[in-house]
Amino acid sequence: AARTWWDGTPAGNAEAERGLQSLVRSRFLWSAAIEAHPELMLERPLFEWASGDSVPDCVALAQIARRRFAARDTTHVVFLATTGAAKVFGGTPGKLKAPSTTHDLHLAGVYLRLLRNAPEEAERWVSEATLAPDRTDQILPDAALLKPDGRLERVIEFVGSSYPPERLRNVHLDCEAREVPYELW
Repeated sequence: AARTWWDGTPAGNAEAERGLQSLVRSRFLWSAAIEAHPELMLERPLFEWASGDSVPDCVALAQIARRRFAARDTTHVVFLATTGAAKVFGGTPGKLKAPSTTHDLHLAGVYLRLLRNAPEEAERWVSEATLAPDRTDQILPDAALLKPDGRLERVIEFVGSSYPPERLRNVHLDCEAREVPYELW
């Protein structure tokens, strides 16, 4: 948040903390301390695929992803939307699930990076929860960018420390069958 809406400097971080706490007091956000892997600086996808590209080496990608998570978990303060915020701005209230905090923290980082660098693409971001009702007999990605007609433009998946090669292969096969590009972060 500090890098996205403030300048990310120590002074900007303090200003971000004040701004976020103001939203907590206004009951648009709630905060919690979580244990998660230290944030990875995700500058580009681990792997990108588009129709016509070669099949990825899923075993190698899973090993690369696993090696990124060598450090011990640390405490992070996170901010999540409340039910009140969801009613005013749309979407769903934030939920914490202990087994997926590292994954969710990093997926949020992918979204915020997109928001900073390509805000017009970030407007087309839809979450796994939004995609779920329409994804019968298909993989359910973490997120996707939608075309104006509602079809998938690009699938986005954050590859955690315990993703087996088979899961990556299934993402590939599903996207390949639909000719939908994807990014593995």
